[in-house]
Amino acid sequence: MLTQKRPNLLNGCLPMVLAGGRGKRLYELTEESCKPALPFGAGGQRLVDFTLASLRAAGFTRAIIATQYRPAPLIRHLRDKWADAFPDGLLIRDATRLSRGGYRGTAHALLANLNLLEREGVNDVLVMPADQICDIDLRPFIQHHRLSDAPATLVAATLSSSDAEHHSVLEVARDGHVSALTHRPNAPAEIGENSGRSLVATGIYLFKTAWLRKELPDLSLGRFDISIEADLLEAALREKALQAYRLPRSDAGREAYWRDIDTLDDYRSALLDFAAPQGGTARGSPPLSCLHLEAQPGVIGVGRRSALTAKGAVSRDCHLTDTLLAPDVSLPAGTIVEGIGRTNMRWFRRSGDTNLITQAMVDRSRERLH
Repeated sequence: MLTQKRPNLLNGCLPMVLAGGRGKRLYELTEESCKPALPFGAGGQRLVDFTLASLRAAGFTRAIIATQYRPAPLIRHLRDKWADAFPDGLLIRDATRLSRGGYRGTAHALLANLNLLEREGVNDVLVMPADQICDIDLRPFIQHHRLSDAPATLVAATLSSSDAEHHSVLEVARDGHVSALTHRPNAPAEIGENSGRSLVATGIYLFKTAWLRKELPDLSLGRFDISIEADLLEAALREKALQAYRLPRSDAGREAYWRDIDTLDDYRSALLDFAAPQGGTARGSPPLSCLHLEAQPGVIGVGRRSALTAKGAVSRDCHLTDTLLAPDVSLPAGTIVEGIGRTNMRWFRRSGDTNLITQAMVDRSRERLH
């Protein structure tokens, strides 16, 4: 008796990685390359590696990479590190080659690649941001989307309500459909009464290609730019066609790790989550359970709540607080960085709660002091 072959969960599903972001709120760190190419630790990893590790762990062998702002360092990294892991190809779809004026928003990136998706026979497109870190096993998410038969499904995570103000906040009915979505609300809706926690969209989506073909051309009429959150999700919400998949907790009950890298504070906090204190070993286990990076990032913590983004040199008599050191910084002996108005801060940048130091800033400070 012949046994029936089980269908491959990934059949008809293709990832599209959105990797074109500039990251204006990361200032000097993204002057020469896009945000997904930011270094993450001394081991040579880049921010995009977390996304690609998730795709590889799920079993994908092919993916679209949508690039736009200063993509050359990112493309070199993808070809050097990830080409063998995706034997059926990483399709680089650079905006400047595909669309006059480039991608005009995240939803426009989907529209500009829609013909390719249809030629590839893609039924469901998995949209992944390349500028965040998420502890996600993608296979249950894909299965959830397929079983619900929803045109659009998003991954949702919980945050403190104060942090949720900077994200798209969701209200979800018991059957899983999204009943309300508010972008960057002043008073985010909480999960339960007085929980202090809110449900937010992570930027990971699954869309049926046929539904995108129906919606995207109309959304783009007379519009300079269209985004997934502000336009495409709103269309799905109006049709009651938007489902939510909540990041599952670990067996120990811990919430899945998710961090969007949008600001210097975000970047520093994420690095510190992976950091080993100077002269010591990593504190505890890495905050990711589902990813299979070939090597841990090897982030080096220096001073109080401070970290190196990549390799660098910091003298032992430097005193750093809430500081982020750009790649290849060589910090002079006696440098003190504690906050606005403190020693040396007139040479460096402060944004939010983070002090940023690049080698160019160090060089300028030396020139003016001498």
